[in-house]
Amino acid sequence: MTVDDGGSVDVSDGGFLTNQGPAPGISHHLGSSGAAHAGLGGRGACSGSKTCRTFKNLPYGSMYHPRNFGSGGHGNQGGIGGGILEIEVHDILRVDGAIKANSLDKDTGVSMSGASGGSGGSILIRAGAYVGGHTGSIEAHGGSGDNTGGSGSGGRVAIYYANNVTHGQYLGSYFLQGGPVGTSGAEAGAAGTAYTIHTETAHSTLYVNNYGRLPLYSEIRNIGRRLDLRTSTALNVKSEIYQADNGIIVTSSGAIYDDRYSSDSTYYAIGYLFDQSLSSHPTHYYRNAYASVTLTFDLKKVYFLNVVRVHVFCGLTTKFKVTGQLEGSTYPITTSYVLPPSPCTNSDPYVEIPVRQQADGLIFYLVATSSSSDASLSEIELYVEPIDVYDRYNHRELDSAKTWIEEDDGPHDFTELTVIGGSQLACMSAGNLTSPVKTRVEHLHGDTTGYIHIGYAQSMDIAHTNPDVPVSTRVYENGELRMPHRTFFWNVEMISSGKVTGIEDLFVFDSGYVRFDSNSSLGEDAEQSQFHLKSLHVQDGGTFELRSHEKDAGMDIKLGNLTVYGGGFFKSNDRFNLTADHLFAIHSGGEINLDHGGYETMETRGPVNGYVPSEGPGQGYGEVGSSSGGSGGGHGGSGGRSSSQVKVGLPYGSIYEPVDYGSTGGYGRDYGQLYFGNEAELNTVVRLGLGGRGGGAMKAVARHIFIDGKLTANGENGDVHAGGGSGGSIWLDCEELDGDGEISANGGKGQTYAGGGAGGRVAIYHHRMHDFNGTISAYGGTGYSSYSGGAGTVYLERIEDEESDSDRRTVYKILKVDNKGINHPPTQNILNGVYDDITEIGGVTWLWHSSHEYQFNETHVHGNAHLAVLSDTERETVVIDGGSLYGDRSAVIHIGMNQSLSFDWVDVYFAANVMLYRHGWMAIPSRLSMRDVWFEVRGTFSHSLELFVDSGGSLSMWSEGNSADHPVGTFKFTDMTVRANGEVVWWTSSEFPEMTVLLRDLRINAGGEVITNQLILEAENVTIDTSGQFHADGGGYAEGPGVGRPPLSNYPSTEGASGGAHGGRGGRGYYGLYSSQGYGSVHTPRTMGSGGGTSSGTAGSGGGSKRLILIGNVGAEVGGGSTSQGFGSVCTPSTMQRGLGTSSGTAGSGGGTILMTIRDTLRVEGELRVNGEAGTGYSGGGSGGSILGYLNHLDGAGSVQALGGRVFLQDNFNVTNPIRKLLVDNDLRATKSRVTKEETLSTAGVRVGDYQYELYNGIVAKTTASHYYYNYYTYYLFSHLFQQSTYGYVSVSTAPKITLQFPLTTYLEALKIYPICSGLGSGTSFQVSSRHGATVTSHSDGYLATSGCNSEYNNQKIFIRRDVDEVIIDLYLGSGRAGLKFMEIIVTEDPDLNHQLQYSIEAESLLIGEEQEEGGV
Repeated sequence: MTVDDGGSVDVSDGGFLTNQGPAPGISHHLGSSGAAHAGLGGRGACSGSKTCRTFKNLPYGSMYHPRNFGSGGHGNQGGIGGGILEIEVHDILRVDGAIKANSLDKDTGVSMSGASGGSGGSILIRAGAYVGGHTGSIEAHGGSGDNTGGSGSGGRVAIYYANNVTHGQYLGSYFLQGGPVGTSGAEAGAAGTAYTIHTETAHSTLYVNNYGRLPLYSEIRNIGRRLDLRTSTALNVKSEIYQADNGIIVTSSGAIYDDRYSSDSTYYAIGYLFDQSLSSHPTHYYRNAYASVTLTFDLKKVYFLNVVRVHVFCGLTTKFKVTGQLEGSTYPITTSYVLPPSPCTNSDPYVEIPVRQQADGLIFYLVATSSSSDASLSEIELYVEPIDVYDRYNHRELDSAKTWIEEDDGPHDFTELTVIGGSQLACMSAGNLTSPVKTRVEHLHGDTTGYIHIGYAQSMDIAHTNPDVPVSTRVYENGELRMPHRTFFWNVEMISSGKVTGIEDLFVFDSGYVRFDSNSSLGEDAEQSQFHLKSLHVQDGGTFELRSHEKDAGMDIKLGNLTVYGGGFFKSNDRFNLTADHLFAIHSGGEINLDHGGYETMETRGPVNGYVPSEGPGQGYGEVGSSSGGSGGGHGGSGGRSSSQVKVGLPYGSIYEPVDYGSTGGYGRDYGQLYFGNEAELNTVVRLGLGGRGGGAMKAVARHIFIDGKLTANGENGDVHAGGGSGGSIWLDCEELDGDGEISANGGKGQTYAGGGAGGRVAIYHHRMHDFNGTISAYGGTGYSSYSGGAGTVYLERIEDEESDSDRRTVYKILKVDNKGINHPPTQNILNGVYDDITEIGGVTWLWHSSHEYQFNETHVHGNAHLAVLSDTERETVVIDGGSLYGDRSAVIHIGMNQSLSFDWVDVYFAANVMLYRHGWMAIPSRLSMRDVWFEVRGTFSHSLELFVDSGGSLSMWSEGNSADHPVGTFKFTDMTVRANGEVVWWTSSEFPEMTVLLRDLRINAGGEVITNQLILEAENVTIDTSGQFHADGGGYAEGPGVGRPPLSNYPSTEGASGGAHGGRGGRGYYGLYSSQGYGSVHTPRTMGSGGGTSSGTAGSGGGSKRLILIGNVGAEVGGGSTSQGFGSVCTPSTMQRGLGTSSGTAGSGGGTILMTIRDTLRVEGELRVNGEAGTGYSGGGSGGSILGYLNHLDGAGSVQALGGRVFLQDNFNVTNPIRKLLVDNDLRATKSRVTKEETLSTAGVRVGDYQYELYNGIVAKTTASHYYYNYYTYYLFSHLFQQSTYGYVSVSTAPKITLQFPLTTYLEALKIYPICSGLGSGTSFQVSSRHGATVTSHSDGYLATSGCNSEYNNQKIFIRRDVDEVIIDLYLGSGRAGLKFMEIIVTEDPDLNHQLQYSIEAESLLIGEEQEEGGV
């Protein structure tokens, strides 16, 4: 049989008529779907929507024996199916023309009410020989619809032949594509199948070509059956109640919107929610008349609800919440309202909400997001029926246009398989969904646009490709794909949830994409989540991905070589182990990325702020609704605090064997809010306010590791107000590590007042890494206006193999901690070294391992890192051998209780700051130099003999600490030098009040400073250069306390407190009545200075106590200042007894003490002082302290001062007749030049209501009667009695009682009473009495008359002359309102006493203040 060029055999449109056949097109008002045959028909235009999914009929017909008509399209003018053509030629069939069974096209440029195309028919040929030229064609293509209708699929062709070598072959074409479509967005039908087989050689081919007509999407989703909520009668009925054909009822709580500009009664109906119309026309979306409405679904029976899909309408954006119903109870499907997308441009995007529960009803709560709009939605889809992994092919009626092998059991064996032109091929078992289907392909051909789908229990064995894999593949659960040994994925993808075998060398490049999930495997013997091959190469824009569906799945890759070249990208969202026999390489520009692959914040939790295990052991903390931000996640360190959330993510994981994910950051302000998402099509609900995800985890073992690119396991930045996730884990084990790349497990940033995530952990075991010049980091994430996460740890161990291959020996260990210079945590002190609860300690790096012993050859600390060891500090003993210390002097090392740390080598200057807590132990080399670092020593400080505190260095040693082999409070050094801008602090605590320092030589250079508060110093030589300082400033009692503490230091309404006392009285405040008493010994001054009192200002601390025992013949040179001065707001000597400022100010503190025993010469070139401190404002100055010196000779041109105190010096040069000097000097600072007999007190104070007046000196005046109201409220106030006003005090009573209450017992000399001589209150009589304890004494012999006074200056002085606690003044005016003009209070010292009282007219020095001192001076 011959079909010449131009000739044809044609049964086109010979099949089923429109709307008829096994799989005709299905109606839709926006374009009907095309008819199916070998594949699915195309979807209608749906107004150009990409995500509209309309129903289709399913494919049919045998690929091997096609004998079915094509089905008709939908609509009166829809396409007609292709016919059936069966040809049998016993000898030769030559086709140079055409054999056709097409569905003829419609005009795609015009509208025919959405008519769709018919499907191609069937051609079955049997021939002795089958030949033909290039002009020949075999055709069974689908037909087109109108401008909106989908086209029909191609049909089926099968050709059986037995050519021999002399016949030649068929060189023509096959046209079985789906029909064409217009430009309105309709989908083309799937390609048909063209199967040929040589009946003698069994050479078979399957040809699938859709000629560039692409389906809408590639994946076959497994989400169940869409519930059909359409109605054939009432889709556009504008009613609050809608009933679908299947009986389901949907009720709107509010009326449908009435458009005042249109009378169309079909607008905005509920039915438009279920018709897949996704445009802005009023007949394509639902709109209510109100801004808030509920839609209630009565499903009429119980369904297993898998997924809810929602499309919003962008013209009236609406947020929504969904609740499920079951047998009268409700449960949340969304925990809150889902906010609409922003920006919202069209209704194509949808959000898919998983349910996975039974339901017999649903409630949608809709709320318009604009105050002026109405609630609306575009589409709601419900997917029902329980699903398993084998149900993926069970609901194909909504799938995109794919070609299917149907009705044939197989196995299928193709010598050649060609899938090109955008076609997609899948196979449906002729049995049930779990029946196995096997396919073998000798040669696979393609053009990189096609797809092959391998379903449940299906397998495909591909022997050869040429050489790149030319077709994309999807392997679904329990499917299996066998590929050639060397596979090259260029511009195609392979996505596997099943088993892939055969591949030994895998190449991914130039837009190639290969993804294995945690259900899949690679390799003959590989189990689930295992991947075995010889080599993997990712390069030039290729991507290889490992994706886990749940955490802790874990994946294992075993191969010979893994190479990621420039532009290659390897990523994972989980933990995986890599074992490479030879090379693991990441070249420059290549990347292995495990970022954000760790723990994730859950959408919901039980108790607020509760611990959720799935978020990681180091999860940060958050606060719902808080604008302050969540804290960072912890891992290698603790997460950073937020601006108010003090609890942080905790550390965990081994520094030696890091295998853990990073943890989530704390959630932020918006936690609990849901968001639609911004993807163009499929969205899953976005949880706002989530903390950043932690980094993933990876272990790699290889002979040679080369990293010139990036290997990262970083934490994710937090959402707005949420904390950063912590870095993950990277563990490398190799013989050789080379490269200049980057290895990182950094923490994520905290956003908007949130804390940063901690760094993760990196460990590298190697034989050699001399040629690695890259960076290895585990930085903490920065906080935004908050605190940064702590650095993670980097551990490097050099190893050597032993004779046994399984054994190896550790040669060298390095610990690195670097936080990249980001800000310090909020506190330098960590719980005083007791780590029983570190939940509020953020930004610290924590070492942890199951062992309590750590040994490093090198320790590196940089970039503001804080390093501590996590242990049960009260029960466990931890030993750390740090080896050699390196750093940039910005980091802080913490040594907690029962922890010991030693370094055997440090650089010229110590490289870090140190917090050594009580019961901690630290050993350092014998020579220590400190420059720009500080030490806080409260534990045992060992080995250092020669110590230099250089510029910027600060050494603080506390009395609870000690040197090794010495009791608590005792430190011993050989030599100590304090250089310019260096500082040494020797300080006692209340628990250990004494401190001893043993030295051979102490030298304080110019600009150096030594500070103490209570010290015994034993030294052979002490040298204080000019401008050097050795003092106890501020080291005495704090404000208020102390033997010489000011009386009434915190009494209400006092204004201007007394200064602290010591060697003399403290100065009184400007308004003060009392002052502090001097104390201390002249001969043995060991007491500290007292703190000043407080009023409205700030009090200072008293000076400290310092005892110097200097042993040797060199003497003590004091060229600078050796002081024990009070420390307050102003550190100058006392200026006057009373402060003369104009504000409340600060009371001065008393000076401290210096006790010196010097066997040779005391040379003072500068100043040796224990001066009192000046008061500021109204507050009094402090008394000077005491200096006692026992010496052989006093020399020098400097001065020895104790202004306001005392100095006692005993010169023992002549042993039998020592010279004793007592110096008392106040530097002309008293307010009076001679002693005053009595004093009139200031009556300044503050009015407290109508019945009370409080004097600034502490006296409280009260009356029993309110003042008289006349015209103006301020006339005749009680306070006027003390303020010399025009009117004085006039009461509303004829006999009021006035009391003066003294805060302390006071010797009162007299009262001056000024009467009112004219007007209201004139003629008032009064009597005065006083009370001391329980004794009341009268001082006026009854009432004293004031009538007849003629001047306001008339007064009567009433002498008291006794100790009083209270003074009582009784007034009486028989027929009027009693009152007085003014009164004065006069005090003096009790002339019968010779000891110190709380009141003193002048501040004197105390000559002998200790009762135990005997004899004279």
